[in-house]
Amino acid sequence: MSAKPHQIKLVLTNECKNWVCSCTCKAGASGKCKHIIAALLYINRYTEIPELSCTDVEQSWAKPKHKGVLEVLPLEDFCHISSMTTPELSTELKDQFFQKCIEVFQL
Repeated sequence: MSAKPHQIKLVLTNECKNWVCSCTCKAGASGKCKHIIAALLYINRYTEIPELSCTDVEQSWAKPKHKGVLEVLPLEDFCHISSMTTPELSTELKDQFFQKCIEVFQL
């Protein structure tokens, strides 16, 4: 199975009209999907719901402590080394370079 399993949330009271049901599937937001119905049928079949083992529930260890959105920072703020500065070329050096380029392209 490649897809993540859907999470079904059921809050049941003595009155059916006060039930709160949701699922992470596309149809689950309305509280009326096949996953919710299957969970309700499963619960109806048992008079006493068995205790869940650690393999029956989602992993709870090694999860990040917070899922908040982090502030966006420019990459330069993460660098610990100052960026290299290019030395300014003198006008004389620029002229010499330009002359060499002209000589090369005239051949």
